[in-house]
Amino acid sequence: MDALEAKLNNPTQATHKRKEPDTSTSDVSQAKKRQRRAAATHLHATWYAWYAHEPQHWCAPISRQQKSDVKLLVAYMKLFLGDGFMLNPTVADFRDQVMETGTRAEHAVLAFLEGHDISSRGSGAVLKHLRALQRTGALNARIQRHEQLLQTPAICDPAPGYTQNVLEQVNS
Repeated sequence: MDALEAKLNNPTQATHKRKEPDTSTSDVSQAKKRQRRAAATHLHATWYAWYAHEPQHWCAPISRQQKSDVKLLVAYMKLFLGDGFMLNPTVADFRDQVMETGTRAEHAVLAFLEGHDISSRGSGAVLKHLRALQRTGALNARIQRHEQLLQTPAICDPAPGYTQNVLEQVNS
């Protein structure tokens, strides 16, 4: 009760505030990096989770935002498999095929990003950069090539059709 009366009688008294860092001792020229919440997810791990985990990501009970991000990242990765890919879920080594194809796509994506002076490796950051590159039209030729491959038997994708051709060319 005394604390309440003191607060009511003396409203000008400041409450406990956080101590502000001393700017004279800290070097302002060095920007602090944000602390990472978790380890970065590799692209091939995202690819593997999309195709090989049970239940599949497109029907898993996860958030719609997470489903959308994984669907888009896998769609971007497919653009970098220029000769197509074959994934048959009925064969015995399906998971090995998924991992090999995902690793191949990851290497191609990271090489493309390095060509654009982007050093990101995690799934979220790579997705952000690929979205920006698509908006600039840098992926138009790859999207067009992928649309042509979808019409041929060069791509055998076990994912539902509504998850396959989700990227569009940008008119520049």
